[in-house]
Amino acid sequence: MRKLYFIAFALLASLPLAAQRVGTSPWGQPQLSPDVARYAQHHRQAAASQTEVIVDEDFAGLTAGTEDVPDTQPLLQNGDLTDPSLFKPYAESCTDTWGGHNLYQAGGCIAVVNGFLNTPTGDYSGNLRVSFRARLVKGQSVSDPTIDILLARRSKLIDFKRQQVKLTDEWQTFTFEASNGWWYDTMIQLYTSGSFSYLVDDFHIEHDHTSIEPPAVADAYDLTPTGFTAAWKASAYADSYLLSVYSKTTDPALEHINEGFEDLQSADGVTLDADQSGLPAGWTLYSSVSGSRQLYTDAGYHSANGAKSVCLANDGDYLLTPKCDVSLTSFSLWARVDDRGQDGAADGRLLISALTDDGWFEWAYLNLQDVRGKAGGTIDLTQGLSLFYNVYQVKLTLQKAVGDQCKVALDDVAYEAPGAAQRHYVLRDEPVSGAETDHYVVTGLDSDTDYYYRVKARNEQFTSEESNEMEVFDVHTPVALPATDVTEGGYTANWQCGAKADYFRLDQKLHLKMQADAPGYTMLEEDFSKVVSDYDETWPEEVELTTTYQPIDQYTHVGGWQASSYSIANGMIGGIDKRDGYLAGCIATPFIDLSHNDGQCSVTLRAYGYEGDFLVIQGSNPATYAGIYFSTTGFVEQTVNLPLCSSKERLYIYSNNYYPFLLDYIKITQDLKQGDEVTLINRSVSIDARDTRSLHVDVAEWPTSAALQYTLTAFRNYHGESGNVWASPASNAITVKDAPTGLNRPYASSSDDALRVVSGGLSLTCAEPTAVRIYTITGTLVCDHTYQAGTSTLSLPAGTYVVHLNGRAVKVRIGAR
Repeated sequence: MRKLYFIAFALLASLPLAAQRVGTSPWGQPQLSPDVARYAQHHRQAAASQTEVIVDEDFAGLTAGTEDVPDTQPLLQNGDLTDPSLFKPYAESCTDTWGGHNLYQAGGCIAVVNGFLNTPTGDYSGNLRVSFRARLVKGQSVSDPTIDILLARRSKLIDFKRQQVKLTDEWQTFTFEASNGWWYDTMIQLYTSGSFSYLVDDFHIEHDHTSIEPPAVADAYDLTPTGFTAAWKASAYADSYLLSVYSKTTDPALEHINEGFEDLQSADGVTLDADQSGLPAGWTLYSSVSGSRQLYTDAGYHSANGAKSVCLANDGDYLLTPKCDVSLTSFSLWARVDDRGQDGAADGRLLISALTDDGWFEWAYLNLQDVRGKAGGTIDLTQGLSLFYNVYQVKLTLQKAVGDQCKVALDDVAYEAPGAAQRHYVLRDEPVSGAETDHYVVTGLDSDTDYYYRVKARNEQFTSEESNEMEVFDVHTPVALPATDVTEGGYTANWQCGAKADYFRLDQKLHLKMQADAPGYTMLEEDFSKVVSDYDETWPEEVELTTTYQPIDQYTHVGGWQASSYSIANGMIGGIDKRDGYLAGCIATPFIDLSHNDGQCSVTLRAYGYEGDFLVIQGSNPATYAGIYFSTTGFVEQTVNLPLCSSKERLYIYSNNYYPFLLDYIKITQDLKQGDEVTLINRSVSIDARDTRSLHVDVAEWPTSAALQYTLTAFRNYHGESGNVWASPASNAITVKDAPTGLNRPYASSSDDALRVVSGGLSLTCAEPTAVRIYTITGTLVCDHTYQAGTSTLSLPAGTYVVHLNGRAVKVRIGAR
């Protein structure tokens, strides 16, 4: 029976989080430093002469020790060279010097003692040529003196090409050529999985420039229904750019691969035939130790659908799938750990890497210890494909601990990819002048179509390959229209919106102008009583692990709240602890204007957390920060002050240690002064029909001291994925009814009058004698009096009243805000 293994995802790339992109380019206007400018000039000069020497090192500065007895003082300490002056200069395009592990001086050469050697890191693109001399340190008994020559990225542990050579006790000259290096962060590494010492001398690296690096594209910004601004990072060695903008249609025919490796050929039943392996075209099986097992025909070590499987036997062995032209839509494989004859635990892992638009990334891994001794099973990674924009190729690498003798059997590697997409160009290689230009305004697009763009860099010598693709996935921002059918019982809200919206939310708001100082005024209050669950705080219900922030309107009394990786308990909502491949748990408030009182507000929280944790409350400004400490596991209720809040503030609440937590109650207050204006959401309504453009809203009681407004927000599921929601900015605000005259008027002059609610009744300020009649909500007359000029106080019990004065009627509520 097949078993589904648990996979711990290792995410090293993120999707964009929101559709709210406005303002300037996210990269900003580049200000090239003198070093970068010098490098750019150097690169152009090198490109003009075609050939550039990256390294020409004879290690003459390494005079300590001898070839047979290397020095005992390491050349590196904490990863850095102890004396860089011992080495010759290298190309100015390099950003890091020589490195590695267990390197020593050896009388005019360098000794690698059970370690590895890295050359300086930099531009290794184009036609690359490498040569060096190497031999074993004499006096060793080495069964397999193989070293790997790798062209690799230094920061991402990605190898572009690998070549194996065998050392002897005598000096040999080795050469290595490649044409797929990167324009930065690249090096040559000499590596061995064995335990022996060897010498290296006369290292020479040169390359011919054949291209320049493609630009790194950024998210589009300033999106409109018919256009956007395409953005990219300006290149240090480009004179201009070429922009292509297009829509796409995809061939519905799927490419389906399910490789069972039944055609593998072997004379001994263990290793593949060198001349006719039977490995399918485009596949690569790399074995770091020659003669080791590459094939299983043993019962139980291949899937139930076949009779053969691939074997990864040594640390660094890998299986590489063919590269697809379009992104995979599914991926799975069958695997089993072979620990026969091994007494200890299998401490290694099967690392699964993905080739994306931004290069290779460690995608997921299978802990071998978790499945040691179990029958084989299928690992389905299809869901994890959503962690990347595109995945074109997959690499399965065995990583083993020292002394680990286990092997891994792989079978039934299955994946699907759609047919090749057809581009429909709006702009094709549109020239964009200027070396430092990093954006282009695109107009005249169809508002209902999704677009993509790529950019090329060019200079006098070269035009780069295309950049990675950037999708301009957008959700249209609604335009709110005036309300209609306004009656005592409610109103009809109206709006317009393009087709890029799946559903909407109407936020009804109160706009108030304070008639007196209001210390501790409530700006937001939420008790999460809409959260209904059979779980409690001791064992919360994990709702969703996410890679983006998602709306949680279904759990809150007003809209605009968001969360990442969240859980619920009855009457509570909170964050899930940190998991590989997902955002840590966080709860985010709606946007609120907290700019009054010099930006200082107070936050009262009741939350459940774990001993030793801090619950962080973080605003948009790094200084807008506070924490609540849990001295023991359980509930804590505390009020903290936050400084420097903004007019569009969103507070993020999360665990400082990535622990789980739950929020039971939150209240945000701010000291307001007379004349301050605030807008607060008092109701939110979800509209699930995508074609709806109006909604009748019932109003049980119109506000007596505030203007009633509404805004609309549109939501769109990313390519139909309900768990990946994009939100538009809020629409313009429509005022349904202004604040009643006489209640919210400022004290501008002696001719004004004003009526405001105070403790225990009303306060009336008028410039001349004013007749006032007050009725209960049921129509009973409780006051009929003419008040003189000045300020008078009217005592009234708690309740709702209709006040008539100067020919106007206004409704007030006593005893409640």
